[in-house]
Amino acid sequence: MPVHVRAKWVPRKRRSLFFGAAYLSYDVRYADGEVQSCVNIDDVLQGARYPADFHTTVSGAKAVAGRGVPGEWVDYPYGRRLPAGNLVSLPEDLSRFAFILSAMGLNELARKYEAVAEKLRTDPSSRTVAEAREWVLGSFGRGRGSLSDRYVYRDGAFDEGLNAEYETLLRRLTDFAHNTGGWTDGLDDADAGCPV
Repeated sequence: MPVHVRAKWVPRKRRSLFFGAAYLSYDVRYADGEVQSCVNIDDVLQGARYPADFHTTVSGAKAVAGRGVPGEWVDYPYGRRLPAGNLVSLPEDLSRFAFILSAMGLNELARKYEAVAEKLRTDPSSRTVAEAREWVLGSFGRGRGSLSDRYVYRDGAFDEGLNAEYETLLRRLTDFAHNTGGWTDGLDDADAGCPV
């Protein structure tokens, strides 16, 4: 069974009178860190076998679902949003940010973000987190041309959905870099069972 679930509202190509203009797409994460995207949530969570767990988890994921971008992770079976600053999602956020940076043509910076994410996956110690925090803060730049001064253009056109995800990730990484929003330096003993 997965340990975390997240949802995303995906617009339909054609609006449906019965099903509406959008549908929910679900991703799940297992204890070993594996993430599966676009899963049949009823099959994965065994909704027929565990209806209460299924309902609370899906309701929690739906409450924090993103519009066109992945929402926040919730835990299984309670459907509670993971606390802000949880290191469980940091390597994934860094990898996704690296993907967006490469789509923006910032390939060298994207490779460095991916390297930091991989290092955090293999060693989530306090020292590694502190080093990552320092590097991420320095990578933002200042003034004109800084990461906060950029927008996502793909194929010569502004990509609204990807830009929204870029801004969300940039805010999360800024909170991480400045140690605000509840971030902690490494995993406490209470978090030792969480995948990173």
